[in-house]
Amino acid sequence: MAVRDDSVRYIYPCESGRLEAEIKLGRDTGKIAALVMGARDLPLADPVREAADAVMQLHAAWDPALFARTFSEKFGAEDIRRFLLDLRAKYGDCRLAEPDLVSVRGALIAVQCERGPRLMKLELRQQDDRIRSLWIRNPRPR
Repeated sequence: MAVRDDSVRYIYPCESGRLEAEIKLGRDTGKIAALVMGARDLPLADPVREAADAVMQLHAAWDPALFARTFSEKFGAEDIRRFLLDLRAKYGDCRLAEPDLVSVRGALIAVQCERGPRLMKLELRQQDDRIRSLWIRNPRPR
C-alpha cells in the first residue's frame, strides 16, 4: 500500500502479474472521486497495442485515413492533429515504452520523448476497437 495526500494505491500479487487499484478521495467530500484499476507486468492486448501504435504513427506523420480507422467519431481530425503537433513541439519525437497498467480495453503506457517522459491513457470502444478516450500527460507518481 502507498498513501499520498488524496489517494491510496494497493498492489496485489497475482498468478501472472500484479493487480493495482488506486483510490482517490474528493478533497471536499472525502468520498471516492476516482478509481484506477489495471494489471501490471502484462503485455498490451492486441487491439490496444494497435491503437497505441497508430497514435504514435499519427504523431510522426499525419494520415487522415489512419485517423479515421483509429478514432471514434467523437474526435475531430483537426483537434487530434493539433494535439499531436503540440506534443511534438513541446516534447520532440516520442515512442511507446513499457505499459504501466493494462486492461482488455485500454492501458496507461509510458511514452519516451526527446524532452521528457509522458504517459498515454488509451481506452477503446468495445464494438469496433476504435479509440474512445485518449490523453497524454505527465507520468504518474510511482
